[in-house]
Amino acid sequence: MNEIEKLYKNAGVVFMKCSECDNNVDCGFGDWKNCHSPFTTEKQLLLIQWLAETRPIHINFYIDKWVIEGMVRYGKRYDTFEDALSGYINQIWQDLTEEEKQQIKEILE
Repeated sequence: MNEIEKLYKNAGVVFMKCSECDNNVDCGFGDWKNCHSPFTTEKQLLLIQWLAETRPIHINFYIDKWVIEGMVRYGKRYDTFEDALSGYINQIWQDLTEEEKQQIKEILE
């Protein structure tokens, strides 16, 4: 499970829907070639905005790797920005209030 899938699971939101039948279960297309991820750029921007409004964050690109960090400046490095963003939220998930978790869920839906 990658960081994006983990984020959707933490938030209790279905990660993928089939673009052919709008179903959220494996409909026989195998590897979901005809399916899409709902982790759109709009949702990513809303998550960045939410993070910036609720805590200090630092977004950096070091030697071909993305790092998103909070006050403690030793974040994990990711190949893609999407994984860095969802990975950071997964790291802080257990420290979020129920209200903050609900706000993230609403962004992802």
